[in-house]
Amino acid sequence: MIGILVAVLMGLILKSTLFRGTPAPFIIELPPYRWPTPHNVAIQVWEKIKDFLERAVTIILLATVVIWFLGSFDPKFYWTADSSQSILAMLGGLFAPLFLPLGFGNWQAITSLVSGFMAKESIISTMAVVYKAADQGLQTVLQSIFTPASAFSFLIFVLLYPPCIASISTMNKEVGAKWTGFAIVLELATAWIVSFLAYHIALLIL
Repeated sequence: MIGILVAVLMGLILKSTLFRGTPAPFIIELPPYRWPTPHNVAIQVWEKIKDFLERAVTIILLATVVIWFLGSFDPKFYWTADSSQSILAMLGGLFAPLFLPLGFGNWQAITSLVSGFMAKESIISTMAVVYKAADQGLQTVLQSIFTPASAFSFLIFVLLYPPCIASISTMNKEVGAKWTGFAIVLELATAWIVSFLAYHIALLIL
């Protein structure tokens, strides 16, 4: 519901600011609706499963390996058992202050968001790596780190911040680099503002 409301609100704001004027006519011919056959349903389901599996063994696996490497070596490329001294912690720490007002200003959360640019599904696997959740379980670890308010804020940010690289690449082909860059900045700003509001409202309620 929040995603739908934000999309409608942003559409109204952009319509009254950047895209003012008479809208161009848009005509599309829709085919007649029919009940899907079991064969077509099976094909569609297989295509979705195949697409996810391909991403799982390529993009998501690659993102997890990269995160593991950056989290296992310090800036001098020496092996470190303390992930807080790793390259990953250093890079995440640079941006962590920006997310303190949202309730999750730690390098682990920021790192998982960065991996989400490759594929949002990789956020969970990244969290499992950076929080070293193999022994205790990811849910137990996250419950000890996130409060209900900060978890809600984090989920809102994940919902609204820019989609994966594949979507951004497609956007770039369709509308060009200028509007793609604008869309990325707008989505980041929108995600930050809505998460900020969600976090502080949740603090009053929860």
